[in-house]
Amino acid sequence: MPAALSKGADDPLRLTAKALKYFEKAVPIRERIWDWARLAVSFHNIGEALYAMRRSEEALDYFDRALKLEDQVDDYAGKAATLYAKARLLHGTEEPASETLAQTVLAEAIETLQSKSLKITSAGTSLEYMLELLEDWRAARPTVPAPGPTI
Repeated sequence: MPAALSKGADDPLRLTAKALKYFEKAVPIRERIWDWARLAVSFHNIGEALYAMRRSEEALDYFDRALKLEDQVDDYAGKAATLYAKARLLHGTEEPASETLAQTVLAEAIETLQSKSLKITSAGTSLEYMLELLEDWRAARPTVPAPGPTI
C-alpha cells in the first residue's frame, strides 16, 4: 500500500509537523538572500503551525518575529494577518489578562488595515470579519475600547 494511503498518513497533526519542517528549512535560505518580506511569511507560517500543534509560547515568539519584519518592510496586510493570528491564539487561552491582550491585538490588526485603507489581510481574512469578531469577543468579555472610525 502506498505511504500516502497508509493509516495516519493524512493525520492533521502529522501533516502540520511535516509542513513545519519545510517552513523551518526556508528560514536560512531567506536569511541568506536577505528576503525579509518572505522571511516574515516563514515566521508567520511557523507560528501558525506551532499554534496548531498547541505550542503556544513558541508560536507567540514566531508571530512577534514576523511582526518585527513586517514593520521593517511595510507589509501592512501581512502585519494585520499576523496580529490576527496572535489575537486568536491569545483569545483561546481563556485567561482574563490574555483576553484583554487578545482584544487589544485584534484592534491593532483592524487599525492597521484601516490606516492603509485595506479590506483584507495577506492571509485572506477580511476587515469586516475581524470587526465582527472583535464585537463578539467584547460582548462576551468587554475590556478594550472600540477602534477609531473606518477611514
